[in-house]
Amino acid sequence: MTDPDPGSRQTFNPDPAPPRRGYRVTTIELVGQGVFTTIVLLRLWKGWDFTLRAIGWSLATIAYMAPAAIAIRRSHPKRGAIVGINILFGWTGVGWIASLVWALRQPSPVEKPAD
Repeated sequence: MTDPDPGSRQTFNPDPAPPRRGYRVTTIELVGQGVFTTIVLLRLWKGWDFTLRAIGWSLATIAYMAPAAIAIRRSHPKRGAIVGINILFGWTGVGWIASLVWALRQPSPVEKPAD
């Protein structure tokens, strides 16, 4: 078969992969299972006091890094700066709020230079 437009990069796959069947484990399920296992093992190893403290620190770390995760997940064009501000100045509260707002804002379209 001859390609009418040899410059086009589109490919035709006559035999696409069949849809996957069965149960797929999602990331949330894996994280949930990991957290549950960790809680059980910490409870058996150190007791409730240490376990609750470890859970608290883990949740605080997740909340602290939320602006960075949001910026990375949304592929924000300034995600490096957002992560830097979050890590360096997030502890002030103002830096955390600033990085969260910046991560949630839609990036303004870059104006094209006039010809």
